Amino acid sequence: MSLQKALQQSILWRGLYFVVILLLNIMVSRYLQATISGWLFYVSNVFAFMVMLTGFNVENGLSYVAAKNEALPPLVTWGTMATIVSALMLGVLYVLGLQVPQAPNGITVANSATYAFAYIIGILMQNIFCNLFFAKGSFVIPHAILVAINVLLIVYLWYLGVPTDNQHVKPYLDAFFYVHPLQGLVLLLVFAVLYKAWPMVQWPKWNTLKTVFRFSAMALLGNAIFFLVYRVDYWFVQQATLQQPEALGNYIQASKLGQMLLIIPQILATAIFPQTAGRSNYDEIIKSVGSVSRLLWQAFVVIAITLVVAGEWLFTNVFGSSFATMHVPFLLLLPGLWGLSVLALLSAYFSGRGKVWINIVGAAIALVIVLVACAIWVPTYGYVAAAIISSIAYLANTAFAWYQLQQYETISWRTLLGWRASDYQWLWQLITGKHNTQHASKS
Repeated sequence: MSLQKALQQSILWRGLYFVVILLLNIMVSRYLQATISGWLFYVSNVFAFMVMLTGFNVENGLSYVAAKNEALPPLVTWGTMATIVSALMLGVLYVLGLQVPQAPNGITVANSATYAFAYIIGILMQNIFCNLFFAKGSFVIPHAILVAINVLLIVYLWYLGVPTDNQHVKPYLDAFFYVHPLQGLVLLLVFAVLYKAWPMVQWPKWNTLKTVFRFSAMALLGNAIFFLVYRVDYWFVQQATLQQPEALGNYIQASKLGQMLLIIPQILATAIFPQTAGRSNYDEIIKSVGSVSRLLWQAFVVIAITLVVAGEWLFTNVFGSSFATMHVPFLLLLPGLWGLSVLALLSAYFSGRGKVWINIVGAAIALVIVLVACAIWVPTYGYVAAAIISSIAYLANTAFAWYQLQQYETISWRTLLGWRASDYQWLWQLITGKHNTQHASKS
């Protein structure tokens, strides 16, 4: 599949998926308000970190091998086994004392344990089988499945209505966490049927297995560091706002909404990785990175002006009155979010070329900045300091990745922030499917 076609499919369907997720996010925030939704999103991030560690990031290794057209049944076997082993490891961790902090009234320790179990099973299965679909060039089917199930979840929450008080939120939390394993199971079954890859206990060859674990280990190190870069600020803010739980909810919601701005770069990254792993289209990929970077900084400027003028009014009307301060951290995060947008494309490029160490070193630089600066300033200045520090760290990571890109490609810094009329033409061609080989040239 050409890069152009892969981008078109990915943008349409993953874009639709993120629209549905945004609607779900808004509904959860309005129903549960800043305090409870802040807890929900905070523990979801704790669980997500556990997914990455216990799952050994095996989905990255499986998709890397699948992109090279290795046999699929053994990969599905290992994807299923990885999910089961990870769930068992989670159980051990929980028995050893890992518990969910500050659970709302009515949520028992047993409830917290089942939430964690359901989340890690579901998310790991989704990661594995979505990546296998993407590696085979299929973007429509996995996203159609996820869109359909999440639309049903929205309908169910709408049927439940707004909870009467914080003592009656359990049905909403149940629905939020238990939908994940359902999505993972459906993805597994559909992939196995469509690609005739039902896991009949077909073990991969030793060389294939070594490739999976070697790539997964490198990706795990990089992703674990980057996860901390992107989300360890939640912990600092949570500690600094113990007496103001709504402040944590506002900060996390601003950060989550910021993730929505990364939708297009992440969509492009899912298409870029198989292309680079397959050693094709390098020139087209680099040109696309330049165009996306230039278009994004222009869009971010418009967003920043909108937030300055009407940020508080906009967020309180969309998410509810308890999110009155959400626009402040969101505005401060914007420069760093632009950096992350560019970094998503560069990381996919380096991963596909087998240069994962570049992603790891860049993330490590950013993590040092976040840990040291947050420890010094967040206890005093709260989420304002956290947002500024995170932006600086993201930009530092992007600068390092861009410097490394210049060691492999002939491309200048001006490519990031320039303005070219041809970028709009490229975007229109991407949307309409009319490919023009005369792309914006490299600087």
